[in-house]
Amino acid sequence: MRVKFLMLMDKYLITPIREHQEASMKDIYQLLLKRGLTTSQRDFSTHYAGKSPSYLATTQSLSEGAMVAVFRKLMEEGRWLLAWRVARIILFGQRDNEVAA
Repeated sequence: MRVKFLMLMDKYLITPIREHQEASMKDIYQLLLKRGLTTSQRDFSTHYAGKSPSYLATTQSLSEGAMVAVFRKLMEEGRWLLAWRVARIILFGQRDNEVAA
C-alpha cells in the first residue's frame, strides 16, 4: 500500500514539478536569447545562472537556485520588468502566447 502511494505521489506530484522546472529554465533562456541578452546556452549558464558552461545543455533536473540566480542577476542589471516576467515564469510557468513576446 505504501509503495503504491509513493508511486502515485511521484507520478502526479514530483514528476510534474520537475518538468515545470525544466521547461521554465528553457523558457527563460529563450526569453533572454530573443532579447539579445545572451548569445548561447553556455553564456546563459555562466552569466545568468551562475553555473558551469554546460549546465543548461546537460542537466537533467534544473535547480530552483539557478532560476533564482537568473532573477537576481536581472535585478542587479536593473532589468526590472524582465525580472518580473522571469519571476512569474518561475512561479506559474510560461503562457503559450508569451513565447513570442
